[in-house]
Amino acid sequence: MRSVLVMLLAFGSFGCSLEEGGRNAGGSQVGSGAPLGNGQQPVTDGTLTVNSLSYSFLVHGGTTTVMGAGLDSLLEVSIGGVAQEFRQAPEGAAGGTLVVGPVKDETPIREHNMVLRNRAGNQVSVPVVVVNMRIEELESEPGNTGQYVDLQSDVPGARMTGYSLAFFDGQTGLAHVDAHSFLDAVPTDAGGRLRLDSDGSTNALQQLPEPFDGTLDSVLRRPGTAAVAFYQGTSIRRGDTPTETGLIDALVYGLEPPQGMPSFTSVLLKSGPVIYENANGQATALSIQRCGSLRRDSSQFQLLTPTPNQTNSCARAAR
Repeated sequence: MRSVLVMLLAFGSFGCSLEEGGRNAGGSQVGSGAPLGNGQQPVTDGTLTVNSLSYSFLVHGGTTTVMGAGLDSLLEVSIGGVAQEFRQAPEGAAGGTLVVGPVKDETPIREHNMVLRNRAGNQVSVPVVVVNMRIEELESEPGNTGQYVDLQSDVPGARMTGYSLAFFDGQTGLAHVDAHSFLDAVPTDAGGRLRLDSDGSTNALQQLPEPFDGTLDSVLRRPGTAAVAFYQGTSIRRGDTPTETGLIDALVYGLEPPQGMPSFTSVLLKSGPVIYENANGQATALSIQRCGSLRRDSSQFQLLTPTPNQTNSCARAAR
């Protein structure tokens, strides 16, 4: 029995930046983990202090850990005017570590301030970038357009940081390879897309380099069912099973219906069936495309004419 294949493709180094427009009022790039920004000083009003964010590039459904002081007296945390959930991190020093999120889907995308306000009315603002990154399209069967996975963020020129893409085989539920980190220099294109493809074309995440022990064909085409999952901060190692920790989006798919459902379906998906690319008998002529906004819900996908590096067919038809 062939083992589960998992490949994690980490997007960039810790933190984020925009190719254009990704600078705050002081002229430095939007933050990259710790410290804030690109050499910025901690933000403080004398009562509240923010020293660093674990992620200043935030995705809908993701979180960020705020390090600082006075954070145990907060009344509200908002991003782009939308109030967010927050909690004290149990492992942090008293008043110094806060987890914000999951970032609400109604939070507007692009650059905003994260505003932290306490009960006394003191507040500090920290620049962040919000994107709606999700799995947009998958073509697992070789055809005229090749094989690829498209991700969509809705934000052009964005460099992902600390996020990863995982591929699973449905036979055993175990990771086949450790995480790899080699996509540092690839920003989203003018349409906000990132692409993993079979030929390293323009706007793609490039061909799979060594030491990955397989081809894109072997990554996407698995016996029975398979899955692709988009994670924040979760490093899956060889022999690991899929986890909901850090999971942002996922798609479970296959060519033909297998005998039974893969064990990881209930972990990766909140709703929806397995999508079979050959359901219409046209596997090489169709791709699996997102036509709805819900993440981790395969009912949001349809089989349509492939649209690599383009707006999905259903989105064009709706205009």
